[in-house]
This record gives sequence, structure tokens and C-alpha cells, in this order.
Amino acid sequence: MGPMKQTARPPGHRPVRTPIGTAAVSAPPPARAATRRRPASQQWAAWAFLAPVTLYLVLFYAYPL
Repeated sequence: MGPMKQTARPPGHRPVRTPIGTAAVSAPPPARAATRRRPASQQWAAWAFLAPVTLYLVLFYAYPL
């Protein structure tokens, strides 16, 4: 094996040293992306596909219990 390459660091980079038992300071969480809503027609389609399965489970599994 050859020698290991050293990675380039930005100028002025200093490693962060923390005492043992403390958490390191991290960057703030990324901004939350805007969520997109489905059009109403797709929402109804999703419920239409879930209804028969839900009805089956309720009738043949939940009701007998």
C-alpha cells in the first residue's frame, strides 16, 4: 500500500477540541423544505384504494376478536 493522502483543509481551519464527556458543537439543522400537498383528486384516489383493505381487515380480523 502506498502512503495515505492528506486531505486539503480550508485556510484558517483549526480542529475543535472538546473535553471528554461533552458534546461537540454542531451546525444548526438545515432549514425545513416546504412540503407539497397532493391535489384533491390524488387524495381521494389514495383513500379509495385504502378503503377496501381497511374494510376487509375490520370485518374479518377486528370484528371476530
